[in-house]
Amino acid sequence: MTACTPEAAPDKINPDISLTAKGDTKPDNDLNPYDIAGRLHDEIADLYYEQYPNPTTNQGIIDGVETVSNSHTDFISVKSGKYYAPTPARVQYFVSNPLTSTAAVIAASPLSALGKSNLSSFVSISLPLCETAVDYDTVYGIIALYEDSVLDSKVLTVQDKKIILTTTSILRYSAYRKRKPKTKGDRDWEIMITHVAATIEGAGYGIEEAITTALSVGIAEND
Repeated sequence: MTACTPEAAPDKINPDISLTAKGDTKPDNDLNPYDIAGRLHDEIADLYYEQYPNPTTNQGIIDGVETVSNSHTDFISVKSGKYYAPTPARVQYFVSNPLTSTAAVIAASPLSALGKSNLSSFVSISLPLCETAVDYDTVYGIIALYEDSVLDSKVLTVQDKKIILTTTSILRYSAYRKRKPKTKGDRDWEIMITHVAATIEGAGYGIEEAITTALSVGIAEND
């Protein structure tokens, strides 16, 4: 199969790289040092819907996400002393501005100029595939190849890599969540560009903010 992946140069996209699918349907990538972000995002989403099956207001969603997150020992382990919780107004901003929020968030992020160009190129190619019915092996392969290029990059900063790899981990798990077989009572999960924008904004603060901001916006969008 054929897919697209960014080259090592952050402002380039190579549309003709042939890749081999991972061959299974598991979302983890142990080579990503920030992969706990995606795993916790997925686990906390399950716990949230078990405890709050009918979310209402943005504030109610945030409160539920915060409560569930703070009861998860692994989330507590990654939570730093200074934590920035999402706000109802910010959640509404993402939901109300699907066409402009990602570019605005990347532009305002602490990413370097090269990091901004790199991540923008990746999102523009990967997100449409994640949103469609493309099989998960293909999506996984595209994201994992991109993660390899980020890890190997000599021009991206340490902060760039943390923000980008936190974002790709959550996107990779979210794409799996969209496609995994549903049992009775499971909620559908659609990946929308505002969910990705929220992930990027949160990742600019830390892994814990990426998780709670992405979840709050994702839940608001999906309900």
